[in-house]
Amino acid sequence: MTALLVLSLAALAVSQTTCQSVTLNLQQKVPAGASKLIDSSFPSFAIQGSSFASYTGNASHPNTFSRNLIRSVEERTGGPLVVRVGGTNTDYSNFNPDQALPVTPPQQGAGIGQKFVFGPVFYEGFRNWPGTRWVYDVPFAKSNKTNSQYEARAAVDNIGLENLEALEIGNEVDLYVKQGSRPGGYGPAEFSADWRAYADWLVGALGLPAGPLFQTLTLSSAHAAPFSAQSVFDAGITDGNLVKSVSLHHYEYTNTTTGLQSTLMNHTFVKDGLNAYLPDFEYMQAHYSNVQVVLGESGRYTDKQSSIDQSEGIFGSALWTADYLLYAASLNVTRVNMQLGQVFGYVAWHPIAFDGLQPEVRSPYYGHLLVADFIGKSKAFRVSEVQTNDDLVAAYAGYEQDQLRRVAIINYKVWQKGSGARPARTFTLPVPRGVRSVKVQTLTSSGGASVNGTASWAGRTWTYENNGVGEKVPGLDEFTTVPVSGGRANVKIGASEAVIVHI
Repeated sequence: MTALLVLSLAALAVSQTTCQSVTLNLQQKVPAGASKLIDSSFPSFAIQGSSFASYTGNASHPNTFSRNLIRSVEERTGGPLVVRVGGTNTDYSNFNPDQALPVTPPQQGAGIGQKFVFGPVFYEGFRNWPGTRWVYDVPFAKSNKTNSQYEARAAVDNIGLENLEALEIGNEVDLYVKQGSRPGGYGPAEFSADWRAYADWLVGALGLPAGPLFQTLTLSSAHAAPFSAQSVFDAGITDGNLVKSVSLHHYEYTNTTTGLQSTLMNHTFVKDGLNAYLPDFEYMQAHYSNVQVVLGESGRYTDKQSSIDQSEGIFGSALWTADYLLYAASLNVTRVNMQLGQVFGYVAWHPIAFDGLQPEVRSPYYGHLLVADFIGKSKAFRVSEVQTNDDLVAAYAGYEQDQLRRVAIINYKVWQKGSGARPARTFTLPVPRGVRSVKVQTLTSSGGASVNGTASWAGRTWTYENNGVGEKVPGLDEFTTVPVSGGRANVKIGASEAVIVHI
């Protein structure tokens, strides 16, 4: 029996038991406190440096599977994604102009690694995703300008200035002292001075155009005093008009012993993780609103790193990804780059066969699709969180030209196949006068919250077998229509499902 048929039959066979209803307090006009305009690049990705060639391929062997998955997201927002290439093993990497292989030594098992050497073929991958924009992490940890110039030149030449979003100098500089790359006492003032000097030097060495073309900070998920957006900017890092964006890294930690419902599948858990960054977000918005604020490397990890399917690649992570992205958008984050790497379990897809893992689309990818469709192709889209006072429900209102156009709702209630009928909750949505029906797209998995490989979005599924282009699931429709009665639409959402309601 094919996977598509299994998805279809299971979706048709699972009955739904209706639970308590929820009435959403929706504003028909964009409310005060809604986000700024959302950029089409918002639901983007980052690639661990040592995995870059696996995701993109090279000139002779492009990875079309990855390219198609990127296109499926870009087509929904109508604009290019911005992909960041870098991380610890890029910051500590070396360049060998005579090396025939993209990267040596080959990646071995899990882990990040810090002793990789890139060759010219490595950089050919930038040409394989036409139209996509790029951020490249120039090595800074070892302060080897010759090596940094080699890598930056190879990156810029293959990306092209027209597709270069930014150069990023270094990675997680707040960890440099701990890693032995800088002496004790190295803080925001020392970093700001070093960074400005390095950026000025790169502009001259590469012949870059004048103006802001750099992404800075790149602070780690655990960044603590004395490093913060305020301390670094107070130290003068913006002197010289070089800074285009700031990047903060964020990983949410999931303790598998406490269960899905209290961590991965819990709206309050998502909010608490991102709210810790509010001092940085609010400082930048208040004092440097022209500088983009980016979550340049994001993801989640567990206390069981080996549990790739049991805790990281499961369908619940699709719901978490959608909620994480939408809540970040509501906080005025310009872009989120969700981390990709062939050794990680939490990623949106594995690009090649590696270390016993097969190339596949994983559940988090579907969260990107939902968010991309929610943003849509409008260049005048804003988002606002809808308060529900319920840990197991997340809801967001989307506005175009200041009018309510879409509502995203996540029902986090854990349901597993074999645990009985799938319960559903009814969500009552007030809609504008004259609207007679709404259309609904659904993110679901026939296997429930804790499995991978049975997901579908809007009646389609993306797999390695269909080369990442997506195909229709028999028996599932892209949209379902819900009638409006008395100015309200009653939308049923199954446990461990999410929807977009188009008004």
